[in-house]
Amino acid sequence: MTPTILLCLTILGTITETTPLSPSKSNSTKSKRRIDFQGKSFHSVRIKEPQGTRHYNSFTTWLKSKHSHPYILGSKQVSQTPDGMYKSILPSISWFGLELVPTFFQRISVEEYENDSLGVNVSIEDSHVNILGKWGSGSEENDNSILSKGGLVEKIMGSCSFPGSGNEMMCFKRVEDGNEYYELTSSLTLNLEVPLTSRFMMLPPGFNSIGSRIVKRETEKRVKENLLQLVKEYHSFAIDGNDLN
Repeated sequence: MTPTILLCLTILGTITETTPLSPSKSNSTKSKRRIDFQGKSFHSVRIKEPQGTRHYNSFTTWLKSKHSHPYILGSKQVSQTPDGMYKSILPSISWFGLELVPTFFQRISVEEYENDSLGVNVSIEDSHVNILGKWGSGSEENDNSILSKGGLVEKIMGSCSFPGSGNEMMCFKRVEDGNEYYELTSSLTLNLEVPLTSRFMMLPPGFNSIGSRIVKRETEKRVKENLLQLVKEYHSFAIDGNDLN
């Protein structure tokens, strides 16, 4: 059965070229300037359990287990630290000719409700970014460009972070025309914080507006892909007759 997808997208904190950047305080004694990009996207899918499903391989039982965690996190490269935190290397984000590869350190918490419903919260506790890229022909003009290898954009994006980002998922059991199914919702927030080390930085044309569109696109794409992959993995698990022992 193909899941039904509902989409509602909101972008918060979009910065235009003409918006003045006011200093914002950090934990240090010095004020730091920064640009904040925030994307928030919501999706919902319906999941019908395969015929013959029992409690041991039900959707909510699987969702509560660690077997589901890589798909909740949306990463093929997930490892767990001794304190229970997850280290996830995420797919790259294209950013002005660079490829940003975020690494998130995340925690997953699950809360159970009545009628076989669940809440799953994913919080990003820390992050860092590795940078890959193709910097052009290697001409003298390109080598001196703010978009070149070692240029301004690479330097400032190497210090970017994702504070306050996370994902909230809810799973509800529904009945429609006598048929039971689960509704799984996901609300993903990405806050990309880019530090500015100088008031007189010459950023590429369109950096603010294009950056906002990139965060918008990535947030929408990832929440949709994560939900579809999660549902696909559960169906494969349940149809194969697996259990969680």
